[in-house]
Order: sequence, then structure tokens, then C-alpha cells
Amino acid sequence: MGGVVGERFIKHSFLDMGWKIEDAWNYNCSSDYSFKEKIMLSIGDLSKSSGVKVPTIRYYEQIGLIEPAVRSEGNQRRYEPDGLKRLAFIKHARDLGFSLDDIRSLLSLKEQTEKPCKVADEILSRHLDDVRFRIAKLKRLEMELERMSSCDGTTVAHCAVIESLADHSHCLNEH
Repeated sequence: MGGVVGERFIKHSFLDMGWKIEDAWNYNCSSDYSFKEKIMLSIGDLSKSSGVKVPTIRYYEQIGLIEPAVRSEGNQRRYEPDGLKRLAFIKHARDLGFSLDDIRSLLSLKEQTEKPCKVADEILSRHLDDVRFRIAKLKRLEMELERMSSCDGTTVAHCAVIESLADHSHCLNEH
């Protein structure tokens, strides 16, 4: 991709046409000839449609998670609907807590449709193990905080909260 977008591209915005993210998801740029001109999205349209903030879109472009935008004659970023599809994939993966490195790997796998999905399963399993570990840690933290909250002291000098925070040995669990 790259270069400057000329007059042959539609000037009005993606959202002004009444499209939603699902419309772009189902739209195949290379096979739909019903449009006389190529649909391009501004970075603002991409942001509104995906729920990803503009600085984050620029960051994803900078680190190579999304393709660099072509530039209009006014030097504005313009993205194809496929860019929205990719950004929706990234956002969904981030919402599920995947790291950017895992997302990069999953995006690479997504492009290799004939490969077995074993690597994707391994990435998911590793992430699920990490989530379970964090949940267990949070449950230990919750138990410790509940224990600390049952303070019978009437003054700070005898407060279980202050004592526990001042001396980790008062805690029952590692957290």
C-alpha cells in the first residue's frame, strides 16, 4: 500500500454512507465491482467504527499491526475497509487480553489459511493459563483484604489494616 489517494476515491465518509463495522467486515474490496470508486476511510471514521482511539490506530500503524495508510492529496490518512476488518480483529483480541505480540502472531496465522490451527490453539492455551493464574492471584488478594477488613481495633494503634500493611508477615497468603 502507500502513496497518495487521488480524486478517484470517494470523498464522503464511510459513516456518512450509513455503514457500520459489520458492513466493512462483509465488504470485499477486491471482488465488489458495484462501486465505481474505491471506498476509503479516514482515520476518524476508522476510530468511530472500531471504537479504537486515533492515537492507538497511529501506534498500531507505527508498530506494523495495521498497514500504513495511503495519503490523500491533503496528506490525510485513508484506509481501505480491510483495514477496519484488521483493526476490529486487533480490538477484539485486545479486549480479550491478548498481548500485542500474540496478536501479531495470530494476524500472521490468519493470513495463512491453509496452515493447521495448532499454533493459534497454543497461543490461546497459554493466554488462558495466564488468565487463570491472574484470577487465582486476585482471589488470594480478595481473601487477604477481606481478612484485613475485619479489624476489631478501636484506634489506629491497634488497627489490623495498618498492622498488616506495615508488616507483611501478618498476611496469611502470598499475594
